[in-house]
Amino acid sequence: MSVEPDFWEVSWRFDGASFEALLAEGEEVNFAADEVICQQGDPADCMYLVLDGYAVAVVVDKDSGRERAVSIIPEGQSFGELGLLMKQRRTATVSAGTDLKALKITQEVLRNLEQKQPESAMTLYKKLARTLAQQMVAFEEAHR
Repeated sequence: MSVEPDFWEVSWRFDGASFEALLAEGEEVNFAADEVICQQGDPADCMYLVLDGYAVAVVVDKDSGRERAVSIIPEGQSFGELGLLMKQRRTATVSAGTDLKALKITQEVLRNLEQKQPESAMTLYKKLARTLAQQMVAFEEAHR
């Protein structure tokens, strides 16, 4: 397996009212090192925000069948945003690189935030937009 990790520059702040609202609505989940969190091709219904530890995203090339690490997701970063917002299938298999604590954010969490804490929801959507834009830029640069 070749390792060519990308680090997204956009990270989540672990303080402030918006994060507290998100933390109150989301579900804290724990994964053991090497445990698969989500599998490439599976239906997606949530995203994860890494609170402690790191995760590794790997894709399998459809033509060659070769695995390639595409991202290391450290504390303060998230993954699964497209699955959450676009209801797309998972684009990578993500496993815990270490023991991992994450915040699971679902459509229900988003709806609750929109209703109970609209300002926090707006902050979350802005952060998601920045994260996705940064990922798009990194992808474009990697494929030049």
